[in-house]
Amino acid sequence: MKRFCLFLFITFLLTTANCLYAQEQKRAFIEEVLTVTSEVVGIEKNNRKLTLKKENGEIITITVVEAARNFNQLRIGDNISVTYYESLVVYLGEHGIQPEENTTVVATRTPKGYIPGGTIVGTVDVSAKVVGVNIDKRTLSLELPEGNVITTKVAEDVKKLEELKLGDTIHVRLTNALAVSVSRN
Repeated sequence: MKRFCLFLFITFLLTTANCLYAQEQKRAFIEEVLTVTSEVVGIEKNNRKLTLKKENGEIITITVVEAARNFNQLRIGDNISVTYYESLVVYLGEHGIQPEENTTVVATRTPKGYIPGGTIVGTVDVSAKVVGVNIDKRTLSLELPEGNVITTKVAEDVKKLEELKLGDTIHVRLTNALAVSVSRN
């Protein structure tokens, strides 16, 4: 499963990025932030369900996991704000560097008895060695950290494909962050 997710991640990157790396800095950077606020309009404490009214007026019901501390502190009329951040950096590494993968996750939550809230930040660093480049078919073969090789189509708008050489290393860093806060009027 881990290999399949890594394959999907690299395929997504190569088919949707608008450049393989920037001309001057030899890297590409994509960033996005999204914030959504909903009002609590219903609470079922015995089964940890919240009914929320979204900004567009839509009503949804969600189940809050046990790990989310201070559920019992929520009140009707509270505003729950969720901010999601994602960044993607792609750059070329030194020739001949071995592929590797590193994952880091950090989470925080409010102390017991306080209004609920918390954050989680995850970073995945993956590198893959270039083992094949087909300019005519616009495909790239990459050796992943586990040693398996994938071949993926490279989008037409990805620049500098022809500059990749066998043995080059492509590095990808994906960072996701989620922050949840509750406010009262």
